[in-house]
Amino acid sequence: MPEPPIFDLLEALWEQAPSVALEPGERFAVFSDFHLGDGSRHDDFTANSETVMAALATFYGPRSYKLILNGDIEELLRCRLPDIQERWKPFYAVLDTFQNRQSLYKLEGNHDPASAQQDGSYPLFRALRLKAEDGEILVLHGHQAGRINSGRYNVLLGALLKIFANPLHIKNHTPAYHKQSRYEIERRIYEFAKRKKILAVIGHTHRPLFESQPKVASLESRLDALCRRWARATAAERRNLEPMIEFTRLDWESHRDSPRLDLPHQLYNREFLLPCVFNSGTSIGRGGVTGLEITRKKIRLVHWSDLAKPSASKVNYEYETRRIFGGRWSRTILRKSSLAYLFARMKFLAVARPGEGD
Repeated sequence: MPEPPIFDLLEALWEQAPSVALEPGERFAVFSDFHLGDGSRHDDFTANSETVMAALATFYGPRSYKLILNGDIEELLRCRLPDIQERWKPFYAVLDTFQNRQSLYKLEGNHDPASAQQDGSYPLFRALRLKAEDGEILVLHGHQAGRINSGRYNVLLGALLKIFANPLHIKNHTPAYHKQSRYEIERRIYEFAKRKKILAVIGHTHRPLFESQPKVASLESRLDALCRRWARATAAERRNLEPMIEFTRLDWESHRDSPRLDLPHQLYNREFLLPCVFNSGTSIGRGGVTGLEITRKKIRLVHWSDLAKPSASKVNYEYETRRIFGGRWSRTILRKSSLAYLFARMKFLAVARPGEGD
């Protein structure tokens, strides 16, 4: 159960967050953790900057998506905002196109706190509420559920990054704290969303989540679905499905045997795993960029790859993949779900156990 001060902080964020209705035809793209730097060797954004800007400028912008930047967009614990703005003028020009049509929502994170963005060009939010037909979605960076990622601790973290991480060129490919800490953050967000019977969208941990499930659990679900499809398929369809099943099984085994194994039943509770926590992942991953897309009816976890790079993640073996922009980039839908289904699960299954909420 969350510690009372953290739960109170999350409640305050919920109460104070501005509310935005999910109107018919509206679409939101959610990205986080760009960690824009000043162009030096420890600038995390450099590797996938072209992919991010192509996705925003050539896909989401022309399709009238609204853009939610969910924290840690600039790396302000290491770099000065004017230096970042000077280095990444093309990126901010893309953001301006969203801002000019009132379609940009920029949230603060622990690496780009509001106190360091007083000269920023865009309104800044601590959290955001999206109102769907059947429930609400709370969007927040997620560091607010941690113990050492706010307030005076952020000053200490910034000093440590400048003293140690910058000279050693240490990047932010994974969170700079023990994995148990990020599990605790996810657990607290999960518990809060469960009590409020809402969905929560976070960033911060750099770990994509969909319906509260990390990748290994998602692969297990996909294996089950593929085997069910095979059982009712024709002989020709089975021949097409078998390589997909084998590829997914090998992918699952590689994650199952990883020392960084994700065990959702250890993170949350011992009952139903409620589908209430989503994480957009990060835009500095070695294999590409992950994000979330939200419409009035659905939510999707997507992956963007630069196919010109040998490190591009080969995630398009049986997913819905679309090659765009002359075939250089691919947008892959990794997971998708109906919001009505998710809110139904929360309405009927998010039942407090004795002693909870006291």
